[in-house]
Amino acid sequence: MILHGRLRAAAKRLLVALGSRAWFRPVGMALVNRLTRHSFDLLLATPGVQDVYVRGSYARGNFVPLSSDVDLALVLTDAGGRSLETVSAVHRSMRKVRRRNPSIRDWWHHMILASELPVVRSFSDLYGSHEWRDRQGSANAPSSDWIDERLRRAAAWSQLCLWSGSAFHAFLYPDDRVHSFEAGVKKSGRFARLMGVSASSPLPANRGARLVAVYRMIEKGAERMLDGGVPTDSATPAIIETCRARFVLLEDGLDDNELIERFDDPALRAAARAPVTYVLPAAAIAV
Repeated sequence: MILHGRLRAAAKRLLVALGSRAWFRPVGMALVNRLTRHSFDLLLATPGVQDVYVRGSYARGNFVPLSSDVDLALVLTDAGGRSLETVSAVHRSMRKVRRRNPSIRDWWHHMILASELPVVRSFSDLYGSHEWRDRQGSANAPSSDWIDERLRRAAAWSQLCLWSGSAFHAFLYPDDRVHSFEAGVKKSGRFARLMGVSASSPLPANRGARLVAVYRMIEKGAERMLDGGVPTDSATPAIIETCRARFVLLEDGLDDNELIERFDDPALRAAARAPVTYVLPAAAIAV
């Protein structure tokens, strides 16, 4: 299973290298754009779908063919969003879209009600909706400049912790088909930078060392959230299990080699698997 995960990671790196070549990018983007327009048509023709937006790298303009995903946000009518029949139809359309558009790989995408859209637009910097683009490439919402720095930092901290789970879970369970190690590391770095937390650049090639870098981002992020001081008595090492997630809390003061030993501990993999696994400094739970 571990070998299979490494082969998938190697294939991913090969696709990134090909998609980044200057000669391939125009051809790749033309194909992706064509398929995505068809995806828009199919989804907008689905009863209950009021609008469709693209998110992420495709919306920001740094999409890499064969490597990046096309991420979507669907706006459902209020009536449609509360109808099991309509929501089922939307899911059927999404399955068709994923079969026909190889760049739409994720099994989940944003869905909101039309009545929720004004809130998403008002808090665009927190939801990331200022980056959303419609079919014509127009922005969904302006940047919400009125939001203060602490709230922005809290939103970035939430996303940092969320995406770190993808990295840790994919490392511990390389046969998992939901979480992506590379995406978890990349997104963790992005939200750490939004918090003002720097990471070593470029990140190490070794997966264990990359995971240590993510863990250090969380440590520094916790310090930022607590304005420089993480209480040493806020929590003790533990494993917390819920039906949705598993939280592994490690003691403070571990060096890089000790962290890698913990990450490679077979006991972490042997335990019952939750949908996602987070590995955090014990003191960070105080945030």
